[in-house]
Amino acid sequence: MELKTETGVSVALGGEIGRGGRGSVYAALGGKKAVKVFKAQSRTERRRKKVACERKLATACEASVAWPLDDVFEDGSWAGYTMDHIVGRGLDEVSHDEDVSFVDRARYAFEICIIVDDLHKSGIVMGDLSLSNFVASWGRRSKVVAIDPDSFQVKDDEEGVCYPTTESREKSLEMIDRGNLGTYFLTSRSDDFLLACAVFELLFGVHPLDGGQSDVPPAQCRQQNAKSRTFAFLERPGAELSFVGKDLESLFMRSFAGDGKVVPAASEYALALGDLLDELYDGGRSFMTRVLVGLARVVGVAFPAAVALLCLGVLLFDSTVAFVETADLKECALICCALAAGSALFGRWFSFASIAATALLLGYSDAAMYAVYAAPDTVQAMLCAGAGYTDGALERVNLLLQKG
Repeated sequence: MELKTETGVSVALGGEIGRGGRGSVYAALGGKKAVKVFKAQSRTERRRKKVACERKLATACEASVAWPLDDVFEDGSWAGYTMDHIVGRGLDEVSHDEDVSFVDRARYAFEICIIVDDLHKSGIVMGDLSLSNFVASWGRRSKVVAIDPDSFQVKDDEEGVCYPTTESREKSLEMIDRGNLGTYFLTSRSDDFLLACAVFELLFGVHPLDGGQSDVPPAQCRQQNAKSRTFAFLERPGAELSFVGKDLESLFMRSFAGDGKVVPAASEYALALGDLLDELYDGGRSFMTRVLVGLARVVGVAFPAAVALLCLGVLLFDSTVAFVETADLKECALICCALAAGSALFGRWFSFASIAATALLLGYSDAAMYAVYAAPDTVQAMLCAGAGYTDGALERVNLLLQKG
């Protein structure tokens, strides 16, 4: 098979890395790209226009998706497209791997929700939404990427055309009892239900609508339970939801056991998973780290407040100052008051910046340093030590950056 891009550049195929009902995906030799090659019956002009529409939408959509890049041709006829080659593990495999930590599972689920929410904001419906269509890329900090975008439902506003999704592995309430999905236009509600299933399966390792005790084929069993709003997982011996937190537990109950009228959206799941991750990461820190992080807000308020008070003290009680202008002391006091207030209002991350900024002020402001020297010896020693340590740390960071 000899493939070329629209500009005539040859595309050499490596090994097959994926296969579906419409075609196969191959690694492209000599680069970091992959090639989707459609079967003969799928190489239609309508599909080519759909791929072109997705390329246009990709420029405005922030979702992490392996979007189509360049068209490829075989013997002058359109055959598929290139895309980034995402090297990693499918999340369907991850969900059944007991060695994957719960923290990583929650993080992957959170990233899936962000992707789906971004797609919905761009008017795109995934349709074929399952863990099989998400990959966690390899790397120091793996990132979740959605694959197989040619199955999405997309709209070309310029042409006034909507391209429906293709057949899904899973069935949402909107899809059940429908024949050919290619003749239907779905709403984000379909994705919301399937997203809830994907998040649950990733966290728990089992599908929420699989009772585990039925002789009915899994696909048929899931469809029956979806229509009857039967949360089959809860019928399993020892089934428990509470460890994921009240917010997520409530969302799962609304998704699978409620009246089915309003399934929680991707944004709601993202918020709940974000809160869960905050708790998991805080709980995973060592005791000493948690103590230091907790002290950051206190120090972020107290450190600049102390310097502000010293500056005000000089202004009020020392009328002999000749070489430090009053305006400089007032400016230092105002800056430090603002830093202290910011730490009190915005929390620990602002506090870290507040501590560093106050230390720099002590190191480079004559007014601030004079206020420190006017303070008692103990206060002088503490403030100067803090300023010197921060200043030295910043110098070391600067040297490392220069070497890099």
